[in-house]
Amino acid sequence: MRWLLTALAVTLATVAAASAHGPEDGGTGYVSTVSGLRPNVVGVFVTVLGGDDRLQLTNYSGALVEVLADIGLLRPRWLTIAPGRSRAWHEHRIHWEGEQPPPAVQRDPAHDHRIVSWRVPARADGKPFVIKGFLGYRPGVSAHRASRPPAWGIALLATGLAVAAAAAGLGARRVRRRAP
Repeated sequence: MRWLLTALAVTLATVAAASAHGPEDGGTGYVSTVSGLRPNVVGVFVTVLGGDDRLQLTNYSGALVEVLADIGLLRPRWLTIAPGRSRAWHEHRIHWEGEQPPPAVQRDPAHDHRIVSWRVPARADGKPFVIKGFLGYRPGVSAHRASRPPAWGIALLATGLAVAAAAAGLGARRVRRRAP
């Protein structure tokens, strides 16, 4: 029983820590998604970090990968990612830069919208490919929220694990008591 109370305390602490990372509502609502590489480069994985802020490329291809990144300087520049390495950078092409929301969001801010498709040129050992994706809008979703599970989900998982562990412990006790 003491173990179950300890597990419950840990669960509650987990929920408090997860909730402390920021509000559950508000934020920009913009979420960028990588839809693929054209042509595909086996072993190259690209993800969006921060909802719509940065791209991260992980290179397990064995090839030297270069990305023509728009990192906010006067012009884009080639970033090099060696085999077995990963690199993240701020990419202006994957988020909304306008002063005002896009027209579709202005007309109907309560619904989801696909805002724009984007492309980031790259090459693997000199052979060109493109990182493709799109920027969407989802009302009430912040970039921070898009990149982590909700606090209630963490709490539910932790509680389920605690109950399962407690049940397994009680079952083991019963088996020991019945043994001759």
